[in-house]
Amino acid sequence: MTVSPNARDLELFVACKSCGFPVATGLRMRAEELEGARLPPRAHRCPRCGASHLYAGEDLAHQT
Repeated sequence: MTVSPNARDLELFVACKSCGFPVATGLRMRAEELEGARLPPRAHRCPRCGASHLYAGEDLAHQT
């Protein structure tokens, strides 16, 4: 798996576990790379409500 800043890469988001707001993770990858990717859990703070939660790889998604 390669994670590179490429024009075809899309930014990954998680939904805040407190308010549901989409939170940018700072990660970018292609949709086909995301499926089956094994990424370690990371904490993200919601800019809307301020809550911080730990998110696993299966929580990541491209914003629709």
